[in-house]
Amino acid sequence: MKNGFLGVLENYLKDKNTTTNQNADYFSPLMKDLPNIISNIIKDSTFKVRPSCGAGYKVEIPWIGIFNTNITTSARKGIYICYLFRSDMKGFYITLLQGITYFEQTYSSEKYSYAK
Repeated sequence: MKNGFLGVLENYLKDKNTTTNQNADYFSPLMKDLPNIISNIIKDSTFKVRPSCGAGYKVEIPWIGIFNTNITTSARKGIYICYLFRSDMKGFYITLLQGITYFEQTYSSEKYSYAK
């Protein structure tokens, strides 16, 4: 697992492409290796592990989400655990996040009032 995280941290910023690059040194650790390791640790089909480095365009902050499918399967709504990498790639956080996109689409400017 350590090697997977190091693969992302040491190589993500080295790839100067603005689009996701399957041949880049960060891609396999982030998008394949770490999610597989996490899934094998959890060993529960109720949980879905989903990584992201962007859909087409490479994001500044890549992440790996762990979703309890009884609650959500998307980072857009619900509560989920997430490995959230720092934008400077000097580390990462294990966080509990709440998706806000659903509230934004449903309640617009009042989204935070309803997301409580």
